[in-house]
Amino acid sequence: MTAPIFTNIADGDAHVAIQAGILHLDGDYQISPEASPEQILRIGIRYLDARIPEEARTLIEEAVARGCQATDEVYFYRLIALLSGRTLRHLDPGELERLNSICHRIDRVDGGDVWTAGLRSVLTLLDSPGSADPELAVKKVEELPPRQRNLILDHLGVLRDGPLEDRMWQLSVERARAGQLAADRKDRVWIFFQPSPAGARARPVRPVSVALADWGRAILGGARFLFAVGEVGSLMLQHGGLSPIEAPGRPAKTPRGCRAPSMSWKA
Repeated sequence: MTAPIFTNIADGDAHVAIQAGILHLDGDYQISPEASPEQILRIGIRYLDARIPEEARTLIEEAVARGCQATDEVYFYRLIALLSGRTLRHLDPGELERLNSICHRIDRVDGGDVWTAGLRSVLTLLDSPGSADPELAVKKVEELPPRQRNLILDHLGVLRDGPLEDRMWQLSVERARAGQLAADRKDRVWIFFQPSPAGARARPVRPVSVALADWGRAILGGARFLFAVGEVGSLMLQHGGLSPIEAPGRPAKTPRGCRAPSMSWKA
């Protein structure tokens, strides 16, 4: 592995929050002339984990051509690399022929090995849409160990359109949420996380409190009001009720049943 290579071009009033360089992982990805087929296969798998399916596809097929043993694990990686990020419509005639050749060479997938289970799930996803039950296919993927399940979700999520693709996407989202803060990720890559918002700083509600002087004034005012009402009531009792008060400038009303006397004037 070589040392990181980077150049700082920030100048003036620029502020650098994070700086990353280009890492050349030569020791992990270069193939020596005397590499065995198994070593070439492992390097191809590293490219697959790094999301470089073209290079992974080339190296894995080279390892098979040099005599790498055809196990369920090898078949699993061959199919993952060949179909990574693509649908069947994206394959050219040569790749379709290779896909058919790989599938025809697989004899049995009824074992209990983890790679056999992973291969069985990939073949279920490859079934025709009419014969593959989306729920059953996704359930098989969910039951796989983490290594096989993550490879299928990362590379074969768009293999089939329709309900199967939707269910695979939901499964990927659930996995992302479950691992969002795993392995102390919030502290390792803190720049990708927003801080938690501060809580509300509203003052607590004060309990109702009345000063003693206010209570005294309220009681005194109430007593005065009751005294005034009592005086008015006493006067009404003494005079037999309230006297009618006529408004000035208005004639008095004539009681019903009485007619005002008519007066005639002679010249």
